[in-house]
Amino acid sequence: MLKRNSGTVILLALIMVACSQPNSSSSTGDPETGSLAKGADLAEAHQQAPTTVAGLDHALIKHGFGETMVALPAERVVVLQANDEDYLIALGIEPVAISSSLNGDELYSQPWLRSAYSGGFPVNLGPVTAEPDYALIASLEPDLILARQSNVGQEVYDALSAVAPTVAEPLPQTTGEFSWQEKLRFVGKAVGLEAEAEHQILIRQASILDAIRPFPSLKGSTFARIKKGSAGAWQIAGGSSASARFLKQLGLAFPSDIDDEVGASSWVSINKDISALISVDVAVVNGKPSDAEWLGASFPGLNLENIVWIEEQSLTDRALNSVTILSAEWLLDELVPRIAELVTVVLEPPTEDESAAMEAFRLVYGSETEWNEKQPHLENASQLRNANQAYRIGAEDNGGITLRPKSAQIEGNKATVVYDVYFGDAPAYNDLQRSLYLVEGIWQVTESDFCDFLSAAQTPCG
Repeated sequence: MLKRNSGTVILLALIMVACSQPNSSSSTGDPETGSLAKGADLAEAHQQAPTTVAGLDHALIKHGFGETMVALPAERVVVLQANDEDYLIALGIEPVAISSSLNGDELYSQPWLRSAYSGGFPVNLGPVTAEPDYALIASLEPDLILARQSNVGQEVYDALSAVAPTVAEPLPQTTGEFSWQEKLRFVGKAVGLEAEAEHQILIRQASILDAIRPFPSLKGSTFARIKKGSAGAWQIAGGSSASARFLKQLGLAFPSDIDDEVGASSWVSINKDISALISVDVAVVNGKPSDAEWLGASFPGLNLENIVWIEEQSLTDRALNSVTILSAEWLLDELVPRIAELVTVVLEPPTEDESAAMEAFRLVYGSETEWNEKQPHLENASQLRNANQAYRIGAEDNGGITLRPKSAQIEGNKATVVYDVYFGDAPAYNDLQRSLYLVEGIWQVTESDFCDFLSAAQTPCG
């Protein structure tokens, strides 16, 4: 029977749904739309990720400065890239040292890090732009040094490698910033926890799907991410920046004409050509509402009522500037509802025939539906009463199962229904499709379709 007794069961079910529903919103295979499958767009990312040839106790990792043999398990890890510690923590490893320009209480003010360390905080080696303190790093006796930042040159890399096995940037990045998935795979390979990395990616992607499910209007709404640069001029994030890629995972769309102008750059100053194109459904802007007049004068096509203001240096700003597998949870809780408030879609009400088809569909597949209500809409119903009773009993473990229709498309005597599955009051799967047929003026589910669904619920008809 269908159950949600553990997160693992939910994830496996999500994967199965994604793989078996080609028209589902969660089956595109694109890491930027939150899918659970790996699509063609991820092939290039995998080519740029470090290559690992793992033995029983070592991993050979190829990267931008050659290749490094890492003894496994790598448990004492020094991190020389800001925020990369998030990925180690997600894999169950607490770094012995990190690099950060923050100090004191501010260093661990992020909720996603505050409670992550069980054995005390790691050593702070200072800003990533500074030359590493080789003696201090050596005193920590690391198994591995993650030196993924772009300012590590050959000389620094050689000096670090003399202290401990060092892994640098995998390859020159040519398509914008790495996504949080790519970063986690990089770190997972480096410490020999590739399978765990994939597992954590699935968990986070499932949480993204859960977060956006109540807000279908996010899908396809256009966005822009805007901030003031160091010189005070407005800048816009490119579609391949980490923050834009995360926003696309929410179902938002980055306008193609702006993408053409910005190219692979993470941030660019907004010139007249780009300014003329900024007419989006929602703008995520670093600044304060008092900046609205200035912003409106700069971008006349921008609706000032469709702005989500992000206070500079706030937790949301820091989370969005460096989206990690941990900070993503904060964004799902704090940013997604604010964006959803501004994105509205007016849907046409269903026709009388569509409403009738959806109601018949709901009655047939609802585990709690009374038999006399279900029977007229089910082909060969008299032969399926025992199977329906077994389905009803089995669904009780989940608080009942309901298929909630969202829309119906009618072609001739066939209605294709898009629906969500609920266990009790909790959403389980979304945007699935099934069909039913008009027979002598009554919408009916075929015996084969009904039995196919019951088979998935482990209460087969036979």
